[in-house]
Amino acid sequence: MSGVNMKHLKHLSVVFTLVAAAGAVLLSAIASADDVWRSSETASGISAPIKVISGNSSLRTGKEKKSGTAPPPTQAAAQPSLLQWLSSAFDSGPFSSTTESICPGAEPPMDVGQFSGSGPFSIETVASLKKATVRISMQTAVEIDRILKSEFGIRNYDLGSLGDLLNDFPTGLGGGFCTGTLILSNVVLSAGHCISPLDIYQKGGIPPSVRQSNGAFERYMTPVEIAKLLKADFNYQLNYVSTIDPLTVTSASQSFSVPVDGLIEWSYTQTGSPRDHMVLRLKKTRDELAGYAFGLRRIDYGYSPSGASLAVIQHPDGQPKKIAVGTLKSTEGRRLFYADIGTKGGSSGAAILNKWGKLVGLHTGGGCGNAAWGNANRGLRISTVKPALENLKRD
Repeated sequence: MSGVNMKHLKHLSVVFTLVAAAGAVLLSAIASADDVWRSSETASGISAPIKVISGNSSLRTGKEKKSGTAPPPTQAAAQPSLLQWLSSAFDSGPFSSTTESICPGAEPPMDVGQFSGSGPFSIETVASLKKATVRISMQTAVEIDRILKSEFGIRNYDLGSLGDLLNDFPTGLGGGFCTGTLILSNVVLSAGHCISPLDIYQKGGIPPSVRQSNGAFERYMTPVEIAKLLKADFNYQLNYVSTIDPLTVTSASQSFSVPVDGLIEWSYTQTGSPRDHMVLRLKKTRDELAGYAFGLRRIDYGYSPSGASLAVIQHPDGQPKKIAVGTLKSTEGRRLFYADIGTKGGSSGAAILNKWGKLVGLHTGGGCGNAAWGNANRGLRISTVKPALENLKRD
């Protein structure tokens, strides 16, 4: 999961790996399989069964495990190679698939309140996306406990690395770890790897898990279960107000949060034809959030040429809303690469906007300093999500 800032967990993962490697005769590299997860399709708490297209986040292991130590989230990942662990721990190498970065020469994302236009992007061009951009974060510990017990019958659990986000802010906002877009009045689009147990594991983190009454590991939580623990934070940004003196003062916007009601669709795979998205339904009526929705009519499924101007409005490191502007460096199949648009952990799932104010892609990961990703940050064309979006009722 790209959004979580877990440097200490990454270092612990490296130590663990080195110890394990010393006692192993041979560590073989992972052959990452495209696992199809369908174990809890009707447990979403929404009217229709959740559509889980695919993803390399199998949840089949662990039920036979009796110790309190959780196994990797996939059968294939039971013996990860030393290269994979080092790659994920230090945000480099071919397995660091979703880490975020600011490439050399690129400007860091700036607060949206300070943005006064850049190139073809005027304040008016980005206004709709700015309002629709939300921060994905965890609900309160009390609410999470209620949801797991009453809606899923889970009484014993460990939130793992996601649990570290609950106490980041005494205000109750919680720590954000991904970005999303209110695509319809009660529907948010974001990146699928944000709730992928395997992605959390590959970053050196601890996926949330269900425990037995004695604390022993039973299984990892499913994307459906994790999604219900989330909320969308609106207007989490700083407003800049000029005064009569040269100084500029900042004030927080009137932010508010809306809990997630259920997972509509989830897909995450980095092999073959990559997909990385989740579609969330919020606990609000369509009328209550109608003024914030970006709208399906402003989506452009067409081709974006190299050199095209792009903008990404995001919540890097879970911070107040920011914007970064740059150009499309290159394309490769479904992927979009951009080296001069800075992103960080928490930016995953942010919409990619073209100069006409149309949504053309979904930011999914970083790759600065990583030749495997063209030394650039990247996203997926919005056309990869077209089937999911076309299934939604239009505004």
